[in-house]
Amino acid sequence: MSATHSFNSTIQLFEDNLWFYHFLIPPKVASYFLSLPSSRRVLCKINGNTAFNCALMPDGLGEYFINLPQKTRNELDLKKHQELHVTLEADTSEYGMPMPEELREMLHQDPEGNAAFMALTPGKQRNLIYIVNNVKSNAIKMRRAFVIVTHLRIHPKLDFKQLNVELKAANQAAKNIK
Repeated sequence: MSATHSFNSTIQLFEDNLWFYHFLIPPKVASYFLSLPSSRRVLCKINGNTAFNCALMPDGLGEYFINLPQKTRNELDLKKHQELHVTLEADTSEYGMPMPEELREMLHQDPEGNAAFMALTPGKQRNLIYIVNNVKSNAIKMRRAFVIVTHLRIHPKLDFKQLNVELKAANQAAKNIK
């Protein structure tokens, strides 16, 4: 188990269109996590709630922050300027987020798709994992995993535009069956 670091921070809002809600990481805490071999990936616990996977992001001015997507803000009822008690721990998981069982099984059953997945950058792997994990329904997770692995066999370099078209087509086909 890695060391944890706790601190207080405040939710802020960037003035650009790239990042929005976030909180700053104290420099000593950021330095500690950036020095670890596990990269910038951390498990973040806010105000004692369940930990979520995220990354320390550079702000371009020498400091680091954690982005707070709308889904996380809604789940934790977080508002601009709110004070937070944050606990960070290095994320030592294989992919920097939990691998959904549906995707793991599809990759296990398809060696060619698995090889293409393993050849992707860690960020692209996490992106695909997120696509599968981002729904609650096991049936939809399985459908997404199937489409992703099938796509990787044809497009091993990953074509996100084409993948999106294929995911939409699979959703439409599923609707037509019902």
